[in-house]
Amino acid sequence: MPDRDRFRGGRGVDPGRTSVVETLDGQRIPGTTFRDDDGRILWRSAWLPDLVLDPETLSAVRLVEGAEIVEAVDADVVLLANGDRIEGFVESIGDSVVLEMVGGDRDGESIEVPLDRVASISIVNPPTEPSGVMVWSRGGHRLLGESLEIGDDGYLRLRRPALGGDVAEIPSEDLLGASFAADRVRPWSSLEWIQEAGPATFLRPWIPPIERESGHHPIDAKPMRIHGSMKASAVPPWPTAAFRVVVERAPDAGPGSCVFVVRDGKRELSRHPIDRENPVVVATGEVRNGPIVFEVEP
Repeated sequence: MPDRDRFRGGRGVDPGRTSVVETLDGQRIPGTTFRDDDGRILWRSAWLPDLVLDPETLSAVRLVEGAEIVEAVDADVVLLANGDRIEGFVESIGDSVVLEMVGGDRDGESIEVPLDRVASISIVNPPTEPSGVMVWSRGGHRLLGESLEIGDDGYLRLRRPALGGDVAEIPSEDLLGASFAADRVRPWSSLEWIQEAGPATFLRPWIPPIERESGHHPIDAKPMRIHGSMKASAVPPWPTAAFRVVVERAPDAGPGSCVFVVRDGKRELSRHPIDRENPVVVATGEVRNGPIVFEVEP
């Protein structure tokens, strides 16, 4: 049996319980609030200058470890420590969260919620495209900068971080992954997949949905578990896209084998037998017409 960990690279950790700030361009900064000498509430984290909590630049804030960050659809959502939720539009975050109420008898009214009563904040600002180098750390950071250097002293240096400062020095052992063109890389798990029963309809007409592993992973590439026999297709974000996919037969799979097929639309790109003796395959190529199709034949 091969050493499967060499295909996986660094396994993800789950920083889902940490207090964290998430920005519109996909950055993620674990940390905590603190009050500076001028009485301002700021966000303090490793490797970066202290941050002002500006609702115009944020998509979410978790203030209480383990608190849910709910999906904000039509308005911002402030989740309280007691489980209550308030919807409106967040105007500022300081000693209190100030928000304008939406709907009901208090529509348009501004209220203040003391920060120590708030568990999380979800904001409906539209996301922006990241630009430059994106770095993922084992502790949960995702940071953007202009360039990345590897030093001989055991540190990585992210030059001109998007969130301020001249350089962010990151211990090399904390690096989980890096994308040197953050606007040109998309993980498979982020795409919308359409599933079909594939050629084995007579065996199982209903296909369990694709499962995405939780946790924090290099370049956000959450492992996906698919159940054969099946066919799944997705449209890449660009007309022409190079791809790489590592496929592993589940360690708990029973006897038998399958064939993993990759197609560019209807055109077959490659096929890969998978069994107990060869449980891991790597498929690479380029999609020109799309959609890309993954098929598990019985």
